[in-house]
Amino acid sequence: MNLLKLSLREISKKKGWSLLTFLVCIISMQTTLSAITNSVAMSYQKKMFEDYINVDMEQVLHLDYQSTKESPEFTQTIQGYLNYIGELSGVEAVGRFDATGVYFSELQSMEEYKTINGNLLKGKKYQNYPTISQVLYIDEEMLSFVQGGLTKYVNTRSGFLPLYASDVFKDILPVGTHLTEEPTGEKYQIIGYTPHGAKWVSEDDLIRFPMVA
Repeated sequence: MNLLKLSLREISKKKGWSLLTFLVCIISMQTTLSAITNSVAMSYQKKMFEDYINVDMEQVLHLDYQSTKESPEFTQTIQGYLNYIGELSGVEAVGRFDATGVYFSELQSMEEYKTINGNLLKGKKYQNYPTISQVLYIDEEMLSFVQGGLTKYVNTRSGFLPLYASDVFKDILPVGTHLTEEPTGEKYQIIGYTPHGAKWVSEDDLIRFPMVA
């Protein structure tokens, strides 16, 4: 107790120095945790690429961009990197992809979809969300890496974004079906199917479509 009182007394004498020390400790801890997180994430990504795409990671250029604030400058910078990488000797493809979960308004009350999707999601992280759809957004240049036979981006007459659904939904989501993403209101149209079990990296994506850069 005496040691605690002595410590508090010394801290009160040098409030500015104590505050600075505290801030330095916080920043150091945050920096360390960030470095550990980035290292683990990069190791995980490397393993996924090696296991599912069979690509030698020594031949993969990993771009770590610190600022991802959406702005014209960010878009131009990313496109500049893509253009530069695409011109390098030996590069097979360059593009972007993002796998994420979305909700489509039309599927929220469709019992057939919830039943089929719920069975597919059993034992997975979204097993308690049978109305969710796992979507892969991908540039056309990267389609050759998808195990599903997609090689070309196809425009729709409606002007909606083209969407390829897993063939397990063929009976309840026929070609031409329009879907609306919540809460953005973005419109999609199903124009074809991919075989169930087709994978992109580690996800068994249930619905996917190519994205134009």
